[in-house]
Amino acid sequence: MSRTQKGFTPIVWVIIAAIILGGGYVVLFEYDDPFGLFSTDRHLFEQTKDGAGKVNTNDSLDWKTYRNEKYGFEFRYPSDHTPFSSFDAAKEILHPASQEAGLVIIAENERRVFCCEPLTLSFSTLEPAGQRFDAPDARQITFAGYTAVQFDGEGNLGSLFKEILVNKNGLTVTIKQNGKSNFLDEILSTFKFTK
Repeated sequence: MSRTQKGFTPIVWVIIAAIILGGGYVVLFEYDDPFGLFSTDRHLFEQTKDGAGKVNTNDSLDWKTYRNEKYGFEFRYPSDHTPFSSFDAAKEILHPASQEAGLVIIAENERRVFCCEPLTLSFSTLEPAGQRFDAPDARQITFAGYTAVQFDGEGNLGSLFKEILVNKNGLTVTIKQNGKSNFLDEILSTFKFTK
């Protein structure tokens, strides 16, 4: 074998490996979960439209209620999900939110919390709103019976899809959703203040 043929073989293998890895990346991350690795149990969230065209989730689902006693709010969520306040990525453990948590997060797919950017909905009393209630890009709304403003975004990687700032008697409750999700919209629709 000549010297050029020996040097050529490893280069061919490197090129083949790069093509395979690139193709694998495209299949796994550019397509919407082709192998169901990160999917939630979508059949649990069967939806129908009522006479007015509003989407309703199947009422026979086994949902639980998260209630925050300190800040006076609650929301419903599927029983196979966990409202959490933090997580340990190395151990892949979600730390459930207490009834006094200043930050509560729920993810559409909890497995993605540890590896990727999951679709999440968060409720926080820790973020000061400052002058944001008067921001020119804020849309004035009423949310759960209180004055609020909503900011709408693209929901691209690393950005927000929806942010709602609620002025609850001087306490600012910040609600953030980082991507378009019927699942998270359904959870948000169950949010209410309890006191």
